Amino acid sequence: MSQEVLDKARELGRVLTQCAEYREVKAKQKVMFNDNSALEMLKVFHGMQEMAHRKQSQNTDLSPNEIRALEQMELKVAEHPTIRAFHGSQGRYQELINKVLELVIKVQKEDQELDILKEQVPDFASIPKEGRERDDEDE
Repeated sequence: MSQEVLDKARELGRVLTQCAEYREVKAKQKVMFNDNSALEMLKVFHGMQEMAHRKQSQNTDLSPNEIRALEQMELKVAEHPTIRAFHGSQGRYQELINKVLELVIKVQKEDQELDILKEQVPDFASIPKEGRERDDEDE
């Protein structure tokens, strides 16, 4: 693995920890961890989820009452202001991460397209980059 790629990844990680979206996640997480009602609700919900997973792994169906209770608890968790704020901040941070990944993929795709052009047009590399961009804009 290229050390340069790993170094850039570490640098990106450091930059991400300084961005507003990440700082917001950490701030909302701290508030949530200091909210006893939120923590208790999450503890109960996770216990209910574990019970449901255990039953499913044993090929046992949940009863209608268990399903209803789990769904009701899920709604309560989603409506809790502290938990909702934390999940919202996580979603905004995840959007940023997704945009970063999209950008990496876009650059790789452009590089692949350039390689294909070089294969198909023998003198492509000799065309000044400015000329290539102008031709793209004319189309």
